[in-house]
Amino acid sequence: MCVVEKSDVDVHVVSLAAEGTGSAPIAMREPTASFFEALSGIHKDAFAALDEEGWSGSSIEDLYNHEGVSFFIAAIGDAPKAFAIVRAVAGEAELLTIATNPQAQNKGLSVVILNKIIAHLKRGRIDRLFLEVRSDNAPALGLYKKAGFKNMGVRKNYYKTRAGVLFDACTLVKNIR
Repeated sequence: MCVVEKSDVDVHVVSLAAEGTGSAPIAMREPTASFFEALSGIHKDAFAALDEEGWSGSSIEDLYNHEGVSFFIAAIGDAPKAFAIVRAVAGEAELLTIATNPQAQNKGLSVVILNKIIAHLKRGRIDRLFLEVRSDNAPALGLYKKAGFKNMGVRKNYYKTRAGVLFDACTLVKNIR
C-alpha cells in the first residue's frame, strides 16, 4: 500500500498487486484535477446502473480537502478501477461512497477496499463505521452483510433517481473494535 500524505488526509492506494495477485502497487503523486475526474468517471459509470447521478470531480476534490477524510483506491496495473471515501470524526466513521468501474465489477475490488478501510479504522481507534445504501442495491447490501454490517434503520425516500423515482436508504453500522 502506498500513501500520499497531504495535511490531515491520507490517500491510500490499494492495488491487486498489493494483495498478492499482481506485480507492484501503483505509485501516487499529489492528486491533480485529472485524478479527481478519473474517480468521478468511475463513480458516474458505477451509479448509472442505478439511474443516479455520479459525483463530479470537483465534489470529490472538495472532499479530499476536508480533515478526517481518507481515500481508498483499488487499481489494476496503474489504472484506478474502484475507490471509496471515508470520513472519521470523534471515534466514528462514515463510508461516504464506494464505487467500482462496471468493467471491473465482480473481481473482489470492493471487498479489498472494505477490508483495508476496516484495518485502517482499527489502527485509528475508530469504534464504528456507518453507511447508507439504497434499499434495492442488492450487490452492495450483500457486500456489507458479508462484512458484518448490521441494519440500524431506514431513511424513507432518501435516494432520488434521475427519473424522479424515490428509494429508501438502509442505514447500516459495523462495530470496528
